[in-house]
Amino acid sequence: MLDEPSTWVGATARDIARAVRRGDATATQVVADHLDYIQAQDATLNAFRVVRAAAAITEAEAVDEQEDLANLPLAGVPVAVKENTSVAGLPTWYGSAAARAGVADADHEVVRRLRGAGAVVVGTTRMPELGLWALTDDETAVTRNPWRTDRTPGGSSGGAAAAVAAGLVPIAHGNDGLGSIRIPAACCGLVGIKPGRGVVPAHMPVEDWFGMRHPRHHRRGRRGRTRGPGRVGARAARGAGPAAGRRLRKESNPRGTGGQAGPRRAALGRQAARRGGT
Repeated sequence: MLDEPSTWVGATARDIARAVRRGDATATQVVADHLDYIQAQDATLNAFRVVRAAAAITEAEAVDEQEDLANLPLAGVPVAVKENTSVAGLPTWYGSAAARAGVADADHEVVRRLRGAGAVVVGTTRMPELGLWALTDDETAVTRNPWRTDRTPGGSSGGAAAAVAAGLVPIAHGNDGLGSIRIPAACCGLVGIKPGRGVVPAHMPVEDWFGMRHPRHHRRGRRGRTRGPGRVGARAARGAGPAAGRRLRKESNPRGTGGQAGPRRAALGRQAARRGGT
């Protein structure tokens, strides 16, 4: 067995899941480390609307007791869910007390798939009112960018981006109609994945988003500090196992950890621009 690090905060989703599957770490310890860090840091960042501390520990213990850990691509990985997506036992906020829905009876299909892959939902993240703005605040709090707390993490998945950029969770759920994954990823130096149409279930009826949504535009995706962890989360949301390899569309910002744009990538970008590909 490998020596366990003093804390799992800052580890990638891939490394956490591998350690839990191998028995080098427990989901309970990983989740406890992240909950402690959330408690210490989120009073400044306001990334979370709700933190499910006791429930998350209970769910992590259940993951540790599973006999099929080897088949769980996100075994023990703490994840956050954007607050406009149903999590059983929590109200669905939509960034607004006026629009808040009641306590959900069941998880959204994407949340169900994340849990089925071994992930532990530690809480729901903030968004601007009705998801309409490229920043994240409401009458209760202003969500701040971990790189510079006098700046915004963007929106509408701003709480998710702030949580990942600060290391509160290794990956987080978001959704995107007009840039709500891509804008916060750019603001916070992250990799944001907006899957193609039909890859990840949106399960949003036409009347959802208060009649303002066109069904062709809205996608659910993931964000992480580097490409690998975000890709693992997106595969799980798609319902695939650890070995799945279907390509997804990725939007990245080179400022994030592990995301430095090397000379080859820069050259490829210039070639694409000359061909009219950007």
